[in-house]
Amino acid sequence: LTRLVADSAFSASSCESIVRANGLTIAQSHAALARLHTTQWAGAWVSGVGDARPWIQVDFPRAFDLVEIETKGRYNQVPEQFVAEFRVCVKHADAADAEEGKGSPWVWLPFAFCGNGNGRAGKRQKLVVTGGVEKDAVKNVVAVRVCPTVWRGKSAALRFELFGVERSDGGGEV
Repeated sequence: LTRLVADSAFSASSCESIVRANGLTIAQSHAALARLHTTQWAGAWVSGVGDARPWIQVDFPRAFDLVEIETKGRYNQVPEQFVAEFRVCVKHADAADAEEGKGSPWVWLPFAFCGNGNGRAGKRQKLVVTGGVEKDAVKNVVAVRVCPTVWRGKSAALRFELFGVERSDGGGEV
């Protein structure tokens, strides 16, 4: 699903910058580098150094029922950087327009996901357990936030893809 959205649909708690000794920023990671098949500069979205609670978010132009997530780390870094564990929270279409002050529009999936074991290999896993009560949590979703909780390297580094079914036409997997 991340391939269906514009770069501007991605946001993050922070992004890594590489700064020269003279203070000039020469390169910066940005949230859209979280696309699974990115080969641009950083090779992934990389949180800022010191961001203790990083997150990466994608907003969809329409609602989806989510099925799976595939993750990878930063492919071109030594030592490798990758997310070893993460949590996922979602925003539903009906909560997107909720009144302010009524609590958070974000719903956490009730478990942590095992992430990657290195920066290169992908890991694809289901977002729901068949028959579990959390199945409704991934229906009619308009935004997803992936929150690394354990990572290797100086910062969280992540590429991901979401798989699901579009709500508007009941079509197949995208």
